Amino acid sequence: MLNNLDTPTLRTFVMLSETGSFSETAKKLLRTQPAISQQIKKLENATNHKLFHRQKNAVVLTRQGETLLKYAQVIVELSDRAHLCMQQQVPTQEVRLGAPDDYASILLADVLAEFQISHPKACVSITCGNSRDLIAQWEHGKLDICVVATDPGIDIGTTLRFETLVWIAGRDWKRGTDPLPLSGFPRGCHVRDAMEAALDAIDCPWRTVFSSNSITAIRSNVASLGSITSVERSLVPDDAVILGESDGLPMLPSLRIALLERCDKASLFRDKLVATIRRDIGQVEPAPKTTRPIRLNSSPTPKRSSCCPGSGS
Repeated sequence: MLNNLDTPTLRTFVMLSETGSFSETAKKLLRTQPAISQQIKKLENATNHKLFHRQKNAVVLTRQGETLLKYAQVIVELSDRAHLCMQQQVPTQEVRLGAPDDYASILLADVLAEFQISHPKACVSITCGNSRDLIAQWEHGKLDICVVATDPGIDIGTTLRFETLVWIAGRDWKRGTDPLPLSGFPRGCHVRDAMEAALDAIDCPWRTVFSSNSITAIRSNVASLGSITSVERSLVPDDAVILGESDGLPMLPSLRIALLERCDKASLFRDKLVATIRRDIGQVEPAPKTTRPIRLNSSPTPKRSSCCPGSGS
């Protein structure tokens, strides 16, 4: 009697062939690494063939594994199509996307507009917040996709790009007496933590004069009220100037923009949106060789009291 090859196991097999890593496959499928190993062992027993060569830093397909992969990819794709076909009575399919406000409204704006036109049956619902909170929501199954900021050394999700942070101010900005007036997202935001840590490192007094969850409000405050802030270099607005060491400001670190996706169930529109995001906002800068850490899990102690404390953004 022939052994049945079940689709979930074949899905794991296909994913492992793509990642070359048991741990990465476990992350993507939201399973434990032993569970992934058990599924592959089950598949090897069912086919009576060794499917992977275990190397030092990766696993690669054997000749028999390459043969099975061709069939496994077809079976998984047909299963996904059948699943989606049975849901055709549903007029729209929701994709839950999480991103900080500046990413959602600037970095992803054109991507989402194009995607919605190309896929009118996809209903993209967007949750904005700070990256730490969004990652927690994703881990608890409340979000399908996240585009978040992390320290370059944090290994979570897949890397979309690296960005250098820069100081910006309005075009008429002139530095006055200390403390330095800062605007930004509430604490918990990578960029705000990086600003405060960099200023503390050179003993530069600062105070928060404006805190908001809206990048539009922050930009308006910087442009009109004389505060400064920090953004990713690619997000510098046209009406701002970039400041630097000549203005008495310290260098800022780079950050990593990561993509997190749930792969535990089939979703055609989720997969298409992930592919669109990767295509349109992929790698911009090479990975930094060194970087100063961005403090995410602890609140920095300002040199001067913050006027506008806030929750995470």
